[in-house]
Amino acid sequence: MLNKWALSLLLCASGSGLLCASITASGNVSPSITGGTTSVNTSNVLVGDTRAGALTVSDGALTASNILSLGNNSAGVGTMTISGGAVRAGNVHVGHYGSGSMLISGGAMTPSMHFNIGNMTGSRG
Repeated sequence: MLNKWALSLLLCASGSGLLCASITASGNVSPSITGGTTSVNTSNVLVGDTRAGALTVSDGALTASNILSLGNNSAGVGTMTISGGAVRAGNVHVGHYGSGSMLISGGAMTPSMHFNIGNMTGSRG
């Protein structure tokens, strides 16, 4: 019997486009994440550092060992959607100095240290 991940990989490999794991980014996201990525492992992920940025995790795996920040600086607007898969981060800031939003409709968000919403004065989360 195939589990969810094996079935997903099988359907993706067959080119059906169904249940394909992906991590997609648009706008101001660092590090740069290209289409079709299924796994990201880095120290820091900044979504909306100095302007608008968006990140979507759909049955992929994203690890930010240090910081995951949405709306990092005062002009930054960061949005993140997790619709499956796993996101792990040291510290999570939803609106660090700027504006941040996170929607989790499936999968998991696991911070190992802090999860801050509207972290600094004037920020919005």
